[in-house]
Amino acid sequence: QPRVSSDASVAVPTIPITLIRKADAVVIEFALSNSTDKQDLRNKELTDSVDALAGEIKVIPGLRFENREVQLMSGNRSRSIIGKGGVVTSFANFAVYAELSPETRLYERVKQVRSLVAKATLIGGTKVIDGPVALFIKRPNETRKDLLAKIFEDYEQVKKGLGTEFEVLVDRKSVV
Repeated sequence: QPRVSSDASVAVPTIPITLIRKADAVVIEFALSNSTDKQDLRNKELTDSVDALAGEIKVIPGLRFENREVQLMSGNRSRSIIGKGGVVTSFANFAVYAELSPETRLYERVKQVRSLVAKATLIGGTKVIDGPVALFIKRPNETRKDLLAKIFEDYEQVKKGLGTEFEVLVDRKSVV
């Protein structure tokens, strides 16, 4: 399926890359936010929600809850005759590590984890925000050379297939 570049007249094809090894796990990032007016209540609701969510995830085999960052903001939202003042929001970032067995389909595992988090008991004004999905490979250095070789083999095939009218560039940030 073509991806359109910043120059709307140029369509850039999205090219699939051949994987030579199935991922061992998927890591899905999430954030919780709470904008309750009072500082003490806001931060308690957020931390209680993190604890409740971690508890719900820990009981499911193959899932692991990983705390990333918590920002408990100080200050209350002020009220005046005109209305409420600026919003103060506290955040908690976390990830769910989900093992992938050989028969597990990646899409189904991601869907299962996102559904679990969406249905979790969140306290008060706490809301969940979905984040990115990443694949996890145990001992990546053992396959790094093979992965890079396959990526550049695919790169050469794409260049040949598109011809001289297109310039094919490798995003070096993505190839580590």
